[in-house]
Amino acid sequence: PAALRRFVEARDGGYRMPGCHRPARYCDIDHSHDHAKGGGTSACNLACLCRYHHTIKHSGWGLQQLARGRLLWTAPNGRTHLDLPIPMARPRAPDDRSASPESDATLVAAAPPF
Repeated sequence: PAALRRFVEARDGGYRMPGCHRPARYCDIDHSHDHAKGGGTSACNLACLCRYHHTIKHSGWGLQQLARGRLLWTAPNGRTHLDLPIPMARPRAPDDRSASPESDATLVAAAPPF
């Protein structure tokens, strides 16, 4: 749905692979847990990925989505990378009536440590 896509783009602010800096509007909206393997289509399982990084996720890389859109990437060699969303705004999910602005304010986005 269009509203869900807009939410994910606003939450993520750009592509979600550390080091990839393309704007979210040019992204694929990807299921972190593969849709073909039972992953749901909801904000807590979607992230903005460029086509290249969307593809490598299926060839040896692991991706786990944590709370509030944080992504934990695992490289084929086992090294992990935590990616935090850098939102344009603090959006609420279209179906999330329980989130409070106060809890959103506690998230601080940081650049990847490499």
